[in-house]
Amino acid sequence: MITPQVSPTDGQETLDRLALVYQHVQTAAEQAGRRMADITVVAVSKGVDAALVGTARLAGQLDFGEARARDLKARLDHPALARSRWHFIGQLQRNDVPKVVGNVAVIYSVDNPELGRAISDEALRKDRLQRCFIQVNIDRDPAKAGVEPDKAADLIARLRTYDGISIQGLTTVGSKQVDPHETYGRLRDLRDDLRARWPELIHLSMGMSNDYETAIANGATVLRVGRAIFGER
Repeated sequence: MITPQVSPTDGQETLDRLALVYQHVQTAAEQAGRRMADITVVAVSKGVDAALVGTARLAGQLDFGEARARDLKARLDHPALARSRWHFIGQLQRNDVPKVVGNVAVIYSVDNPELGRAISDEALRKDRLQRCFIQVNIDRDPAKAGVEPDKAADLIARLRTYDGISIQGLTTVGSKQVDPHETYGRLRDLRDDLRARWPELIHLSMGMSNDYETAIANGATVLRVGRAIFGER
């Protein structure tokens, strides 16, 4: 067993926060009439010392999220993080596609056909099928990335013609000016409409440290939680 080189205080605080997040997830799921087993907590580890991330891994946390390709590579090579399941949650540049495809469970930031084609081509070169989520700018916030809601169906239809990519859900980052209940409810409704056409669109990745309980109430299946687990960067 590898013992991460972190101070006992930092390590224990991380473990306490991790346990508290899971308690809150369970409570929110029960209140929403949902099963906790249907909700995945992705511990967003960007900017966090690898040894501290390793503390969470040793405690049983499996899923972690990274936002930059070079940081992902360092995580993949770190012995304390062996057998972790990685999620790429940041904006993916096309020149970084080879570094990411095949090394992560899901890519979250697909919002145009060119990126989808590059991911598919790389996946086929590696004899893989890369799972992806469509990033939707559900609040139409000019400061946020993502496809506009009324163009999501056309994008998915195009991406489904690529053999190396599998679109399995939607994700969004809400605007600070919009009530998260409204944001997440709209994304859920869009997913439900699209799923009537494509049943494989199961997942909703929405909710972060400050509003993941609201996201659960609106049907989130994947939560991206960083600060509530690892503290301030």
